[in-house]
Amino acid sequence: MILPTTLTAIQIVTSLAFVTHIGIFDYRNWLIREMDQDFGYHGELTNASRVVSGGKAAYLYWDNHDAKGNQAEDGIYVWKIHIVLASNKVVDLTQKTGLLGPACTAAP
Repeated sequence: MILPTTLTAIQIVTSLAFVTHIGIFDYRNWLIREMDQDFGYHGELTNASRVVSGGKAAYLYWDNHDAKGNQAEDGIYVWKIHIVLASNKVVDLTQKTGLLGPACTAAP
């Protein structure tokens, strides 16, 4: 297994299990990656280390690669997240994240 060199994560606080479909879009609103993730179906809701104010911490993650496996460029990315809770309630979220590569953060 090849581990990503970078990882972007978004925390969701919940008391219910869920499944989610995530679309990652670049600044041009072009879809660069789609993913399906779930939470609560593998013992996460009984894991005491996930307790946070308001429920349990779930993490949605992206390995910062596009659908072809190429490293995403530096920039702003929009996550369009469609969540279906175990109660069948549907929640749609939009979240912006950014990537800033090592060349941009190196000291002069």
